[in-house]
Amino acid sequence: MSGSEIINKSESVSHLIEDGLCSLSAIRSAMAEAARLMSGKGEANLVSLERIFKVLSDRNRIAILILLVNREMCVCEIMSAMKLSQPTASRNMNMLERVGLVRRRRKGKWAFYAISSSQTARLVRRLLVTGDKK
Repeated sequence: MSGSEIINKSESVSHLIEDGLCSLSAIRSAMAEAARLMSGKGEANLVSLERIFKVLSDRNRIAILILLVNREMCVCEIMSAMKLSQPTASRNMNMLERVGLVRRRRKGKWAFYAISSSQTARLVRRLLVTGDKK
């Protein structure tokens, strides 16, 4: 897309360029990056991230991740700590497992859950620190 086409598409963009708040090259660069994100592997990554953020849109699931950041827990511990019914706890755990945030281990009739990876644990800890600053 030419510079004049970009400017003609949006009057607000032309004002931003005229006021020196952004440049045509920065807009072109952002457009190229957005095109990469919305196609091929970039789009697949966005879909995966969208699923993860949807799962994390529930405070109970976030609290469960925080509980699991320090140690593996039996589903009965999670149910008691969170005051959740068995079906609700199972649904939440299945959602967290499906997007790869937790892993499940069975021992007899009991299910034990843990954070799936050290990267996930690090992310949860980092978000806790960030949340405490607010």
